[in-house]
Amino acid sequence: MYRNIIQYFTLRAFLFFAAALSFWGCSSSNQMETTTNQCYYDYATTKGALPDFEGKLFWSPDSSGPRLDVYVSVRESRLRFDRDSNSFVASYTCSIHVSGKVPLSKEVDRRIVLGSYPKSEQNAYDAFLVSFPISGGEHTVQIVINDNESRARFAKTYSVDVTEIFDKPLVLSNVMLLARYDTVGHATKITPFILSNVGLLSDTLNFFTVLSSKESSEDSIFFYVYMLRSRYLSTPTFNSQMPVYQSMTYDPCGEDVDTILVYERSAISSFKDGISFMFGSVRKPSPGNFLLKVLVKNGSGDSASTSLKFQVHDKNFPLVLDDLHDMVNSLIYIASSSEIKEIYAGRTDSSIKAGLIDFWKAHGGLAKMAQYYQRVGQANQFFSSCIEGWKTPMGIYYIVCGAPDNVECEGEWDERWDYYQSSNQTSMTVVFRLARETTNIEDRFYRIEQVYSNADLWDYYINEWRTPY
Repeated sequence: MYRNIIQYFTLRAFLFFAAALSFWGCSSSNQMETTTNQCYYDYATTKGALPDFEGKLFWSPDSSGPRLDVYVSVRESRLRFDRDSNSFVASYTCSIHVSGKVPLSKEVDRRIVLGSYPKSEQNAYDAFLVSFPISGGEHTVQIVINDNESRARFAKTYSVDVTEIFDKPLVLSNVMLLARYDTVGHATKITPFILSNVGLLSDTLNFFTVLSSKESSEDSIFFYVYMLRSRYLSTPTFNSQMPVYQSMTYDPCGEDVDTILVYERSAISSFKDGISFMFGSVRKPSPGNFLLKVLVKNGSGDSASTSLKFQVHDKNFPLVLDDLHDMVNSLIYIASSSEIKEIYAGRTDSSIKAGLIDFWKAHGGLAKMAQYYQRVGQANQFFSSCIEGWKTPMGIYYIVCGAPDNVECEGEWDERWDYYQSSNQTSMTVVFRLARETTNIEDRFYRIEQVYSNADLWDYYINEWRTPY
């Protein structure tokens, strides 16, 4: 079995496809590459014109040392397809650059032939694996996708910390979540779950890791799932004059979290000298932020552990129309706490739904209800990080005020949104500050730095939602 799995990795015998819920449309001829000083709003709202892809890094002990596997999946509907006779053809080039003492690079050319033009809501992905022999230490990996037809270009940067396997008696690779693993003859075929929305998986999370052991022994294996809970709420209080954000200086994407054990399981297995492959499974938790930890202890008292942070969203994310509680809770920006309590007073789902509809009938009207939750979904699409986008500072202003009239970058980490109302010549400016520096623009979380506003303008936006047409 070991030989067959190694053959799977080194010869790249298997191609796999990953499916995930997505929200963005088809590609265009726009060209873009992420940069540290690019305004996040511009990046988020124009990303739909770029070749969308996901990259996952998985380092593994191998007989000759560490190996880095780079998994890339490119969403077909975000590429430019041209008709060729009775088929539609797209092609792209993927460039992968790995930093280190000896920089490594590889280029992969892909060609996709389909019987029909892919629609934007389709979730088909072209996926492949590229492997690199690598040394221990921290490495930066840049993945660049070039769509050959549209000339659109998109790049992402990742980091990975690789353990030198010869230094320790027990070493565990990092963890890869799996969509499934199958036995084909005497070989095992794994299908990695590449995209980040774990909510699409079944009720069981399968995963894969590799153990390097210098001695044969009977080992105890422990699987843990921890919930990562922010210490502070990250929602504002209702104020018709100006939002009062309770956690303007707190970064929920940081390490300051409560860790709560929600699941554990143990097993005993005998491993031979060298490399062993571990397949495990745990129960999928309810939506939230979690940490999966795998711990191995041998009879000599040696231990090794590895962990993986992951998020679980509702299967309908980023939309909230099928999540009654998110529909009510996201009203906090335009409804008072007493109005929220009144909606929840009935306790049953049917009475809560009735209370929600009554609120909108009495205030904005059902047409505005549909518009409001469309904004909530767009905020989830644009601004989600470790928390849903509607809970973020940028999400607040996007939902209540809509798209800014003007966006400017101020320095490397500041961003300014301007709103204008020409009828009475009032304006509002919101300055956002990146809570923590990160090379990956998609991991950004901003806090509100300053608000310059005529209070009448904020009151105007609130009343627009609460007043029927």
